[in-house]
Amino acid sequence: MWMKERICEQDSVGLGIAVRSIGGSTVASGGGIEVVRLTNAYFCPNKTQEVEAALDYFDQ
Repeated sequence: MWMKERICEQDSVGLGIAVRSIGGSTVASGGGIEVVRLTNAYFCPNKTQEVEAALDYFDQ
């Protein structure tokens, strides 16, 4: 439920910060881009566009 709170229950600014923070972590520490996408798909698919926009940060 921690990931749900960190990603799904954020406004747009908080969501961007959380996605960059969690997405930049390693899977071993509970993060990574895949973890962000899985949390989004499972708990809050209505935020997919916002999450993907925040994940674009890593493609730069």
